[in-house]
Amino acid sequence: MKALNKTAALATLIGGALLLSGCGGDSREAIMEEMLDQFDAITASMKKITDKQSATAQAPKLEAIAAEMKALKARADKIGKPDDAEDKALQEKYKERMETSMKGMMSEMMRVAMLGPDVQKELDVLEKAMKDMD
Repeated sequence: MKALNKTAALATLIGGALLLSGCGGDSREAIMEEMLDQFDAITASMKKITDKQSATAQAPKLEAIAAEMKALKARADKIGKPDDAEDKALQEKYKERMETSMKGMMSEMMRVAMLGPDVQKELDVLEKAMKDMD
């Protein structure tokens, strides 16, 4: 049960990072696309995890993805929040891809959480790396 709580907390952090950043890259739209690409990269990495050994092997990759997401958030913070019209347009444009990316990522996070605490411990690196994104 603890693993599921950690997974839910991490997903909340990631979802919050997406909403904070944007809704948009140096243009908000570019940042949004790059953030979604990072979510897909997390999903792809998680799909490779089947046990503690594979989790250990994926930890550096997940840490690098988290670092990239922090950089994306910093870029988004630099350009500020979109106005209501731009926010609505971005949400509308990326709604389907956002839902698909988040669904895939959440599914893999839940699957990996079920592999047990030894596996989950190896992935704490992702959770720690993303804590300061809010």
